Amino acid sequence: MSGFTGAKSLEALNVAAFRLKTASLDDGPAITEPTAAMSTFSNRQPASNQAALARFTGTEMAPCERKASLFDDGHGTAVPFASDNVSEATRALVEARVNKIPGYVQLFAAVFADVKNTGKVSFTHVAQAIAEFEMSLSFASAPIDMYARGDKAAMTDSQKRGAVVFFRDKSCVSCHAVSGQSNEMFSDFKNRQIAVPQIAPEYGPGKGNFLFDGDTCDQDFGAFNSAGEDVADKESLKYKFRTSPLRNVGAQPTFFHNGAFTRLEDAIRHHLDVAASVSGYDAAKAGVAADLTVRKPSNQALLNDVDPLLRNPVNLSAQEFSDLVEFVRVGLMDERAKKENLCKLVPKKLPSGLIVGTYEGCQQ
Repeated sequence: MSGFTGAKSLEALNVAAFRLKTASLDDGPAITEPTAAMSTFSNRQPASNQAALARFTGTEMAPCERKASLFDDGHGTAVPFASDNVSEATRALVEARVNKIPGYVQLFAAVFADVKNTGKVSFTHVAQAIAEFEMSLSFASAPIDMYARGDKAAMTDSQKRGAVVFFRDKSCVSCHAVSGQSNEMFSDFKNRQIAVPQIAPEYGPGKGNFLFDGDTCDQDFGAFNSAGEDVADKESLKYKFRTSPLRNVGAQPTFFHNGAFTRLEDAIRHHLDVAASVSGYDAAKAGVAADLTVRKPSNQALLNDVDPLLRNPVNLSAQEFSDLVEFVRVGLMDERAKKENLCKLVPKKLPSGLIVGTYEGCQQ
């Protein structure tokens, strides 16, 4: 789920290739060139900023009602409520836990000289280590890349036809751009309102562990939440989200910022007629988890200010639609990003002794 803060998760795959501003930490300047000044375990921006948790206040994180402890689902340790900076409490918890585990301290000391000298791991070290791992998940050798490099057999006829649909004038590439600062990531990295249907869990122990926006606490206002009070026409930012990069999108179990669709075909079809998609949306039929089908958020406001590129329905033949799906699902997929390869990265055991998490599609 995307949550109520307006700070959306940064894709881990191919983050090394993102060239536009994608994240900033606290009130400091956002980093626009992640490849700048990269040495071993340098501050891999913006990935290390994302890993370090951006600054959120209690007010921003609880727009509908205040809770004594945010993110409290009734299990484990609750994060203390902090009106000035919720993330600071989370950082302190993580830092304290890591330093209590000798195995982690030893691993960090083997890489960071200051940890070796002091025996203390800071949250910055944790963020840099996570960022370094994310930087390694850059997979951009899909059939379309091999085709562009001269291997004319790399793409099937269906993928080639789908590419023609994708790249033609005023089509998918208008937002899922590849040129210039898009750095061939198939995104213009701009915030756009494409009327993605709203879904939200119930709130409380054993249910959802965060609150959403609006009077009914079931709306996600997106970029509106991360904009300052001095931003002109802030209301226009409601329901806007960053254009998602499409490389390796075929590996995703859900689509859009909130996972409103579980089938790539449905996600693409939404773009072709957003009004019909929104009016006919049924979370259960879309295949989302059962706990996200209980509440029925209103989607009425979504159609008030849809991006101009999507206001008019697009008619594709059955063949064109099939080819487009094949291009996006397979033509943009690097084999290294498939689950059978990513599952190999899951460790067998952890220095903490905790049970390794269960990952969908991976054999434990």
